[in-house]
Order: sequence, then structure tokens, then C-alpha cells
Amino acid sequence: MLNELIAARLDVGLGYWRDKAGHEVDFVLGQPGQPPVAIECKWSAGAFEVRNLRAFRNRYPAGSNFVVVPGLPQPYRQRMGALEIQFESLESLIQRLHGLP
Repeated sequence: MLNELIAARLDVGLGYWRDKAGHEVDFVLGQPGQPPVAIECKWSAGAFEVRNLRAFRNRYPAGSNFVVVPGLPQPYRQRMGALEIQFESLESLIQRLHGLP
């Protein structure tokens, strides 16, 4: 995943996030003056647990939330509590990120 994000040549900062309680987000994309984009990577959509993303958004409330699932046939959105989460394949995520401000 990291190699694919680098190869996509997105004009953003790329990092990860972890707090002292052990919550972590796999990738965080950021641009000055823009809210951070959170990306979690899972082998299946059913393996996603919202706890880490919720902890991140408690600290950084604005921004897009993505879960990348290999081979996902169709992107979809799901609301989990207050969070709107977009589930994507890697290919569709990269296309979508090129369109973000």
C-alpha cells in the first residue's frame, strides 16, 4: 500500500498516527490548510474496527475517512456513529485522492 501511494505521486504529506493509548491509523495524508485524510488498510471490510479511527477523529474532527480493501468490487459509504467512512479498493482510492483538494 505504501509503495502504491508513493508511486501515485500525490501532492500531499504522507504519514501515520498513533496515540499514547495505542490507537493508530495506517496512513494520514495532509496538505497545509486542509483537514487530514485518514486511511485504514484491511484484508476484508468485515475486519474493520472503527475504534482507532474514532480516536483519531476525536483529535482531528474534519477530514475524509477511507478503508482500503483489496479487490473490493464496488466502493461504498458506511456511517459508523458520527463517522462517514468510504470503503475502496486501492485503485479506486488513488483515483479518488487525485481528485481531492
